[in-house]
Amino acid sequence: MTKREQFGQKFIYFILILWFSTEVLFNSTLEKIIFWKKDDLNAVMAYAVLALLLLQIIFFQVYQIKELVLIALVTLPMVFATLNSGNNRMISTWIFIVAAKYIDFEIVTKISYYVELVMTLLVIYLFMSGVIYEYTLYRGSVLRHSLGFTHPNQLGIRIFLLVVCRCYIRRKKYNFIDCGITIAAAYFVYRVANSKTSYYALTILAVIMIFHALMGKLGGNFDKWSNLLIAAAIISNISSLLFSLKDIRKIGLINKFDRIMSRRFSQCYRTFKYYGIKLFGQDVQLIVNRPGVGKHYHFWLDNAYMSILLRYGPIVFIMFTVLYVCTMIMLKRMQQYVLVEILCLYAIYGIMENNFYSMSQNLFLLLLSYPIYRHQIQTEAGGLLRKIRITW
Repeated sequence: MTKREQFGQKFIYFILILWFSTEVLFNSTLEKIIFWKKDDLNAVMAYAVLALLLLQIIFFQVYQIKELVLIALVTLPMVFATLNSGNNRMISTWIFIVAAKYIDFEIVTKISYYVELVMTLLVIYLFMSGVIYEYTLYRGSVLRHSLGFTHPNQLGIRIFLLVVCRCYIRRKKYNFIDCGITIAAAYFVYRVANSKTSYYALTILAVIMIFHALMGKLGGNFDKWSNLLIAAAIISNISSLLFSLKDIRKIGLINKFDRIMSRRFSQCYRTFKYYGIKLFGQDVQLIVNRPGVGKHYHFWLDNAYMSILLRYGPIVFIMFTVLYVCTMIMLKRMQQYVLVEILCLYAIYGIMENNFYSMSQNLFLLLLSYPIYRHQIQTEAGGLLRKIRITW
């Protein structure tokens, strides 16, 4: 590996530290950071991180021809769909994935965990000290707290991401104390933020990790278990579309499930009926005013799969789905069973949350770089594969 590539290995970690730390602060109720307005600094940091990622991609990574072709085949339709949708979330995630060629995911997880832990505790401390305020709202008669974040759900998301990272870091020595921490975190999220999505996800995570620990002690077949998890991820994807592209309110059992899910599927169906599906996506606005006809529409799109399909179109949706499933299959072959479990958890999470494909809520999307750069892994293992270097 050249000195330039070695520098790139360290440079991407610097970018991630910068991004992780600011991401937490920008989702707090801080109005100023030092002397900059938060919103202004957020915009500046977005461009700064983008510039740094492009530097990483262009100058500090070496590519094989097959890798460049694959990146181009995904990037071109994604750029076109992004321009049509006016939503940058997917392309931002893709840029992070492309820039993650040389990452050691163990290091990335530890960086994310410790940086986000410090910044989350800082936000809560600032709130408890009276420096910043919290955003509260009611769900029925239940008062929901954000403890200094912009929304109770943001508090739930931060706790969820911290616990998931901790479970991965502790995967080789996961015990009942770790299980207790996960369950306690789920209870905290439910009682304080009343964030149902994070609560359900943390509960499922606790069950998965307990099952993993028991299988490890009893000599269970992790390959078969991983196959079930991959199937569950695919089913989560397909069922979300089937339930959201059809009016399910007249189908008894599914209608009850939709009611448990806070009418996510029927609301997605309503949004779908209004906008339809475009090949390369469209600008989906959730609040629509039509003064000419005297109508006002408020839509909901709290399902990641329908969000991708409507906003970016079926081509980008299929590409993302295939890459996600291929990543799970590859991780199974690498015997990274905990990562397969976490990706399955996030696939289920996508049924309940439309930011499943956003790096701000799903650090594990960086793993989607594995199938793209699989030849690089083979080369490091001793293969002789052709490379191409971009130089300026």
